[in-house]
Amino acid sequence: MGNVIKENGTQNVLMETEEGTTYRIPMEKLTRHDTHWVLNDPVGHFPAVPSEQEMQARVDDMSADSFPASDPPSFTPGKPDIER
Repeated sequence: MGNVIKENGTQNVLMETEEGTTYRIPMEKLTRHDTHWVLNDPVGHFPAVPSEQEMQARVDDMSADSFPASDPPSFTPGKPDIER
């Protein structure tokens, strides 16, 4: 089905399928059999971990959406003249 690519503490592991999708799997959903792991539920029941490209695309979208708010104002007023 896939390979365990990273143990994330003792609660979850990251598993990459043959298609290249990575899933976060709770350890209690895996059973060790000899030299391999058996997943007790279908892989689709677990959250997929976004790829580096997907995360960068999200950051780019959020950055583009915040463009006007992230720029300084085009006109900065000075001190008002004081009449004497």
